[in-house]
Amino acid sequence: MDSSGAGDGYAIKAPERYRQNIIGDRIMTIKKSTIAIIALVIISIIGLSVYLLWNRLYSPASISKTQFTAASKNPVASKIPTERKPVKDVVVYDKKVVSKKFKLPDDIALDDNKQITDMVQAPATDTAGKTDFLAVLNTETGETDIVAKEQPLPWFAFKNQAAIGGAYGFSSRSDTNYEADAYARWEFLQIKSVHVELYGEVSFRGSESDERVLIRVEYRFKPSNKD
Repeated sequence: MDSSGAGDGYAIKAPERYRQNIIGDRIMTIKKSTIAIIALVIISIIGLSVYLLWNRLYSPASISKTQFTAASKNPVASKIPTERKPVKDVVVYDKKVVSKKFKLPDDIALDDNKQITDMVQAPATDTAGKTDFLAVLNTETGETDIVAKEQPLPWFAFKNQAAIGGAYGFSSRSDTNYEADAYARWEFLQIKSVHVELYGEVSFRGSESDERVLIRVEYRFKPSNKD
């Protein structure tokens, strides 16, 4: 009878210990997830703070979208000595045509001493349209200035940009607490600052895997505290 009672007691206690182990595992998983989330939030706040501080202190002034303004000089230029050289003739563009085409500001368009010697265009980026640069020669002083004006982003443009990559790290969804991801994306359309891309991803969590194919829409911008 005693041995039977002991066996009954063991049978009663075993499920209780099992439930306690399950609860303990769940609590541990919740703690790990909470720590990971807190760490991610702290890292994000620190990263955002550093970026905003850098942007305030070191970000160059934005190029105007409404009129041509002087472009920022290369810092190296101030360290290189200049010389004066005699010039016989200078080839310039017809300023009336240039002014009509690019809508030059009056301080350039109405000043006969300022002539346009060259014009170049920088390609558009994810957050900025094409940028026009004009070389303005002051025939009285012999100095050349570069002025720039950014064009608006296109309303509709086809893109062809792709990327592949992977990631590995902690995951609360995995029975091993680790997850490996492989992804690929192809951007094919831009509407102003909105970018549309095809996105595929495979996630490996222990013995399980998860596949996704998505259409991703993203708004891209460049914060700046300067005009």
